[in-house]
Amino acid sequence: MNYQFVDYKEEISNSASVIFIDYDVDDSLSEFIDQHFVSICYGNRNSSLQTVKRDIKLYLSGKTQKQKIGAVAEFFAHLYFVNCGYKQECMFKNMEEASAKKGFDGIYSDERGYWVMESKARNYSKKITHSSIISKAYSDLEDKFSGKSHNGELNNPWRNAYNHALHGDINSSASLKKQFNQLADDYTNCKYRKCSDFNIIPCSTIINDEIRDVVKRNKLINQIKKRIVKFQYKRIVCVAVSNRIFDFFLKYLEV
Repeated sequence: MNYQFVDYKEEISNSASVIFIDYDVDDSLSEFIDQHFVSICYGNRNSSLQTVKRDIKLYLSGKTQKQKIGAVAEFFAHLYFVNCGYKQECMFKNMEEASAKKGFDGIYSDERGYWVMESKARNYSKKITHSSIISKAYSDLEDKFSGKSHNGELNNPWRNAYNHALHGDINSSASLKKQFNQLADDYTNCKYRKCSDFNIIPCSTIINDEIRDVVKRNKLINQIKKRIVKFQYKRIVCVAVSNRIFDFFLKYLEV
């Protein structure tokens, strides 16, 4: 089946757009997730839906509430972009058992090349805005591209991207693997890049938020547009997700 996302897209320029997404929580969403769950989590792995659901449930059980919110937000970002025809070039879960994925939150490809996604998620609060969360996601991409360390740890995100692309179940092209390997080698040799070199997707998710009012939605998009003018990018898609699917997703894993 084809689940109908509640989404609105506004093209700002030939290279920039904003997408607002909300979710209707019903049986059709569960059925839609069923279709893509295994491939989002592990690519073309030949495992049953129930087995992978149990695996992800166990994976999340060892996470803090903040980490769970982040993971669920990331999963639904994957679900949306896969539905839009992007090819997911990574696994939702890291290849190391029970390990958080070090690197970018998502890598996708389409006819325009590959896209790097950074997902940030927060619980609803009157003090929290999508525009500020998108700015945080953009700053994290900027830091990762430029080789800035976090908490004293310098991690090579391109090596992680290459390792995911290299996995047979992801089925990435030889060209993409070559590009990621070169970027990883350059990173090791302190040859860093800028956001303007890449197609980027800074993604904001606010849990237990709902914006169906057109006036509120347009105000939100205008706030994001004001942020974008300060960003550097080759192409950019800013995504704002208001959803009520956190508890829904945890219940989904129980079935």
